[in-house]
Amino acid sequence: MPSSWVPDKLPGAAPPVFAEKLSLLGILFDALAEAIGTAGEPGYRGFFSLGLLTGLYLEVFLGAAVVCLAVGIVMRSLDGQETEDRR
Repeated sequence: MPSSWVPDKLPGAAPPVFAEKLSLLGILFDALAEAIGTAGEPGYRGFFSLGLLTGLYLEVFLGAAVVCLAVGIVMRSLDGQETEDRR
């Protein structure tokens, strides 16, 4: 598909939004881009790419932290039951 057909590459098109790409942090990053006034500016592509990369790593890290926390809670509760069974 030629780049001229992609809506966000057309002249005068709205800048891309983070909320379409990042499920958790997209709204926060869009608000940040709006607050500092980078949305639609010439350097926005770099900011958008950096934000997507950072947001992806943060979401993966937060997801892994939640999984590790849940596994730790389950393992601790199972260990507590084995200790009570030994008594």
